Amino acid sequence: MDDEDYFNLNIKESLSVNIKQGKQRDIELLTDILLILFRRRTQDLTIYDLLPILHTKYNNLSKDTLSNNLEYLSRMFDNEPFVKITHEVTGKKGKTRNIYKLNMFYITNFSKIRNTDRAQIQIDRKRIFEKVLIPTDFSKHARKVIECVGKIPGVKEIVLLSVISRSVITRVWDPAAELKEVEKKLTEEKKIIDAPGIDVKIRAFSVLEGEVARVIQKVAEEEKVTLVAMGARGKSRIESLFLGSVFRGVLRFGDTHLLVMLYKVLENGNLEKHCARIFDKVLFPMDFSQPAEVALSFFKNTQGIGELILLNVVSTGETEEEIDANVAEATQKINEIVGELAKGGMKVTPRVIVGHPVEEIRSLAEKEDVSLIAICSQGAVAIKKGRIRSTAYDVANSATRPVLILRRSKLVLY
Repeated sequence: MDDEDYFNLNIKESLSVNIKQGKQRDIELLTDILLILFRRRTQDLTIYDLLPILHTKYNNLSKDTLSNNLEYLSRMFDNEPFVKITHEVTGKKGKTRNIYKLNMFYITNFSKIRNTDRAQIQIDRKRIFEKVLIPTDFSKHARKVIECVGKIPGVKEIVLLSVISRSVITRVWDPAAELKEVEKKLTEEKKIIDAPGIDVKIRAFSVLEGEVARVIQKVAEEEKVTLVAMGARGKSRIESLFLGSVFRGVLRFGDTHLLVMLYKVLENGNLEKHCARIFDKVLFPMDFSQPAEVALSFFKNTQGIGELILLNVVSTGETEEEIDANVAEATQKINEIVGELAKGGMKVTPRVIVGHPVEEIRSLAEKEDVSLIAICSQGAVAIKKGRIRSTAYDVANSATRPVLILRRSKLVLY
């Protein structure tokens, strides 16, 4: 079976499960659309590109019908759409048109292709931490984050970002002068990074209140960074500028891997442990969901992990018998995963615990004195499509260890 047949078979199986019975023609049409996107996966396609190709088989197909089907494909699953839709501005009047591509996850998951420029390649620590964006408010805590990231192995480039925000009712405001002053401060902050071979770039923006998170995400996309590193003050989980709505916005709706560091961890003199040796002891909560399985590829291809603790928290079951059955099932599954990872020589410790996921993750992280908690942004239950699941959100917002949020969409792109 060649790549296209393999892809075709798996796509039809997925569509059949998700489309009501009696809709066979819909399945055929949607499969044909996805096959076109698969064959032309390196191209940007519009409705006008797709219509002529489909017209021979569906001669009564209108542009509206095709558009509706593409929109349906773009929201097929809660966790991951089939089709990625972007927008392109055309013409002098600035009109926009939709650009369609098959989501990379389905190329890598449903096909066996490995030798194309759009195929999945191995993920390693050097790639994840290769180019890091660090938003800073120039506090001593933010400087600790900059110092920490500068010590992480594999970092090649760092983008220091400062975003000034002002209320809409501010009467006297000279953004040009403020930006000039901020750029001077950023130039001084660059000196904190003393590791050789790291290029440092500075970016400064002045925006209205409520726009900071959007700017952080925009800069992450423009700079094509592989990681955003942000800090959180230790006394209170809501004191920092980046721990209010800005932090929540980047955490919940960002699309780049995110490293969250509590400032009190850095203040306790743990820069060496949590920065230079950040992969010494990693805790990964595993819920056996498809996103978590995808995230495991990060560990399979990461060199230098001292120990990986795989944790499954059993939180369902109304009776003792049900709980025991769930524990037995989880133990079997996690041991199978441990066996696969151990084949590569990795030290892996399985743990199955009954309790509340967030509390048990935090508790075990303290008990095992881990250097990092790594967690997939989407799991078995997501808050909404494309948004971070509640467990990952709560862990990142409260853990006393650095937390690495692995974005599923970025994992399959590497």
